[in-house]
Amino acid sequence: MAMQRCRRQPWIIFLCSVILGGTTVYSDIVIKKPQDVIAFPEEPLTWDCRVDTPGYYGPYERVWTFGHHVINTTHNAHSYVLANGSLYIDSVGAQKDPGSYRCCVKNETGTLCSQEALLQIAELPQFVTQLESIIAYQGGVARFQCDVYGVPKVNITWKHIAVRSGSERTNIRLDAIRHVVLPNGVLQIHNITQEDDGRYKCIASNSLQTVRNNSALLSVLPQVLSPKAASDLKIVQRPVSLRLLPGEDALLECLVEGAPLRVTWRRKDGRPIRREGVSYPGGSNLLIRKVRYSLDNATYRCHATNPQTGQSISAEAWLDVMSPPVITVVPPVIHNKVIGSKIRFWCQATGKPLPQITWLHNGVPALIDDFHSHMNNNDYVISQLWWEDDGIYQCEAKNDAGSAVASGAVTIDAYPEGTYPGPIRNLSINLISSRRIRVTWEPPADLPAPVIAYHLECRPLAGDLDADEQVVSSPSCDLNALEPYTEYRITVQCFTTKAPCPRFQEYVMTAQDVPTGSPEFSLGSESPTTITVTWDELHPHRANGIIINYGITYCRANSVYCNVTTVDGDLEEYTIRGLTPNSNYSVSMAASTAVGQGSYSGNVTVETPRNINETTPKPPLHLQVLPVNHTTLRVSFQPAPTPPITEGYKLLVSRNMANNWITYLLPVDTMEYYVTGLDQNTLYNVHVLGFNSFGDGRPSAQTIKTLVKQPDIGDPMDTLPPPFVFNGTGKSGSTILIQWEEPMTDKKITAFTIEYEVFRANESFIVQVDGSKHEVMLTNLEPFTRYTYRIQSVGTAPYPVHSVLRHSPRHSKTNHQTLHLRCRQAQ
Repeated sequence: MAMQRCRRQPWIIFLCSVILGGTTVYSDIVIKKPQDVIAFPEEPLTWDCRVDTPGYYGPYERVWTFGHHVINTTHNAHSYVLANGSLYIDSVGAQKDPGSYRCCVKNETGTLCSQEALLQIAELPQFVTQLESIIAYQGGVARFQCDVYGVPKVNITWKHIAVRSGSERTNIRLDAIRHVVLPNGVLQIHNITQEDDGRYKCIASNSLQTVRNNSALLSVLPQVLSPKAASDLKIVQRPVSLRLLPGEDALLECLVEGAPLRVTWRRKDGRPIRREGVSYPGGSNLLIRKVRYSLDNATYRCHATNPQTGQSISAEAWLDVMSPPVITVVPPVIHNKVIGSKIRFWCQATGKPLPQITWLHNGVPALIDDFHSHMNNNDYVISQLWWEDDGIYQCEAKNDAGSAVASGAVTIDAYPEGTYPGPIRNLSINLISSRRIRVTWEPPADLPAPVIAYHLECRPLAGDLDADEQVVSSPSCDLNALEPYTEYRITVQCFTTKAPCPRFQEYVMTAQDVPTGSPEFSLGSESPTTITVTWDELHPHRANGIIINYGITYCRANSVYCNVTTVDGDLEEYTIRGLTPNSNYSVSMAASTAVGQGSYSGNVTVETPRNINETTPKPPLHLQVLPVNHTTLRVSFQPAPTPPITEGYKLLVSRNMANNWITYLLPVDTMEYYVTGLDQNTLYNVHVLGFNSFGDGRPSAQTIKTLVKQPDIGDPMDTLPPPFVFNGTGKSGSTILIQWEEPMTDKKITAFTIEYEVFRANESFIVQVDGSKHEVMLTNLEPFTRYTYRIQSVGTAPYPVHSVLRHSPRHSKTNHQTLHLRCRQAQ
């Protein structure tokens, strides 16, 4: 096919993109984010999309995406795009249609999309919990909580039915003095009187239906029957910490019992609580309307005092107002790049919590493969540009508070026909062994210039195995050290002096081999003449192919003769029959593929029971022994069927091939136990048996190896959230300014520890600053050098993922104060 140079019309190349209040702006094209909608099942839906574009931009098409796919535009589909750009769904499905949608504009340059809009299915109100009856005393307080879920939002009202008179107070007023209905639907009753005695019912309603909960009884008793004095203070409901979106209402409950009573609210940081939009429902609760990120973030304390006795109590909770993402660094627009170029799109965003960044290419998630990478610093890198990579790239930053989008683009320069070579031909893959293949091919038919080299990559399709890459000058290559019976993707590409050729891919499955491991199995003897063997399927990396059978070898103790039986490879249990009662047997197993049999496991021993009436317990069922770490095994099992009755269990542990058993006595209701203090990387025999007044029962047995001890990485730390890392900026040729934000936590942070190092170096430096500081200047650094850094609150979780400074600091004569550093060798 002939390749022609693009004619650059003004509507083909978009110039820049930003996000403004839910609006995607790309040069003069504006895509308004569609409104979130709540749809009714099995009813049609028309979803509008507003796009403003000047006439000189030429033709374009409006499309919609759902999830990772572009919606079909044909009119015989379940959903399609109308001529005016609206999305039409003929019958909304409750299971298949809810989710995230985007409205997009498509032309020859690519596809530009709006922010995500959410489609929800309307749901009837449903009660999550039932009301519980309460006993209260005159002059005290009571609280009923009605937990309801529904779409759209559910409105809650309360009904009081007096038991003695039978009268109803159908609507408890929201502005009542003693009966307070909070915005979250909670009913508080203050200064209780005998009139409050009766049943209370919660009524929930939305646009679909009104439903009523079960009623709960409030029994009012005289104060003289109360176990405490009326003046004693007690917090019935403490405030609960909240994390809210900007603009939401914050309700901090504080229900206190006692009289006389005075309740006040204060901020822990000493700043006054704002007056505008703040109220105190019921006199003791705090309601802040339309919270703001910079104004209302704080820890709030409810303080209750009895002015007569001087007694006081308090409770506190924090309010964390999130901040929507703001994109601070937008992706570039890259023009006229040649095939084979390396492209980098960058994007940075701030927000709280720290936004997660994803990339779109022409409206769908951007590729992540050998040539397309989402880097740790959120850059999107194309290591080798190809024709299908052109178009619009959008960076979307999302957190719990919202999202933001910024867009860039790349255009590919076209060259005359014959400039680019075609793909290689006649690729052939020959299996030499289970771990070695030979790849051969022929050069492209059309070569505009001599071939410099061939690049070959062999990448496994599953698991965490590394890819093997080779650069050769001839059309042949042997790949060694592969895994048996593993599927690989082979990619071959040639390079000429003018341009690279298209990548050519083929898939191959390496040959099978004998297994490199044996099954882990356990034994049980439920009768005097049988042993039941159960085992787990071999891991694919140890099986090295399809297991066609298992070999089971069993020998009576002190016998020179052993029996071998073979069972099908799809079994996981087998019963050996015809054995001698009251005898010890050793059992081992091996697995086989079509190539051959692997090595046998170590022996596991078990004793068959005496040939007498069943009086002692049967062997426990489903014995499972798992290594927890290098010194601990987790033993779990299920009780055997009764009779006979089991009065307790014995857990016996010994090194393999040793007779010095350690016995643990377990209560009859204990089915799990952790055996500690073992040696690392050591085989242990584990037996579990039940016992009763007649004696010990028959055991279930398993042999297991403890893990290898891992390197010591330091003392354990609490699992508190790490600091929010915001910025690392090069200030001069030898200094970097690191800034962060303190995490929301109710524990005191006394210090921050900063560890930094030259990128991929084996030596790191540590500096510690006071917990009240949120920045540090690192000095005496090397110019034009990449550094990584980690920040940790003292006593919090381990270091977060490395942050990498993109630009090395430039040389400068600026002199900064030197920090005292401690140096240690990196682990």
